[in-house]
Amino acid sequence: MKIDGFLIIPGGDFTMKHLRMIIEHQRPVVMVDRKPKGYVGDFVAGDSFYGAVELVEHLVARSHRKIAFVNGPTTISTARDRLEGYKYALQKHGIPYKAEYVYEGSSFNEEMGELAVNHFLTLPEKPTAVFAANNFIAIGIIRALRRRNMDVPNDIALSCFEKIEVSDMIKPTVTAMIQPSYNFGTIATQLLLERIEGLQIETPRQIILRPEMILGESTEQYVFPSIS
Repeated sequence: MKIDGFLIIPGGDFTMKHLRMIIEHQRPVVMVDRKPKGYVGDFVAGDSFYGAVELVEHLVARSHRKIAFVNGPTTISTARDRLEGYKYALQKHGIPYKAEYVYEGSSFNEEMGELAVNHFLTLPEKPTAVFAANNFIAIGIIRALRRRNMDVPNDIALSCFEKIEVSDMIKPTVTAMIQPSYNFGTIATQLLLERIEGLQIETPRQIILRPEMILGESTEQYVFPSIS
C-alpha cells in the first residue's frame, strides 16, 4: 500500500529520528500540535505560550502571586512553550520566578498532579494557585487536594489547559484554556493535500491558532489576605 503523506502528532523530540526516514523517502509531512526540535516543515498547533500567559495573568488578576506550575516533560514542545509563557507572565507582573514552584512530570497524566501536590505542600511558602499544563494533571491535583480535605479554590486556586470533559459534573468547574483541536486537523489536512497535489510551496508554513479561555469556579472567591 502506497502512503502519499503523513499527519503526525509527535510524542516528543525523539520523533525526529523516525521523521528523517520519512523525509528521505520524499513523503510530505505536516506536524500537528507538537514540533520536535530540529523540524523544519509545515506545522499546525495552538498557541501554548499565549495560553499560558493568559492563564497566569488571570490568576494574577485575582490577587495570586504564589503561583505554581505543573508541567509535562520539556522534551515536548508544548511543555516548553507553556513553561516559557508561565515565566514571561510572572516577569511581566514583577513576580519572582521560583524553581520550587515548578514541577516537571515525566508525563501529562493524573499521577503527575498528585505528585506535584505532595511536593508543593512540603514547601515553607505554599502556593495559593496552581496552573496545570493539561486537564489530566488538573484532575490529579483536585484528587490529591480532596484527600487532604483541602478546597479548590479557597485553599488553592486551579487553572489548566484543555477542558475537563466531566467538568459540568464536578464542583468546582475548572477555568481552562481550550485549544481549537478540530481546526488543527482540518487545516493540517488541507496543507498536506496541497503538498501531495504537488503545489510548489517552498517556504514551510506554520499555522498557530489562538486558544480560548473558559472561566470556571476554580479561580474565583479568593481574597488576598490583608497584611497587618
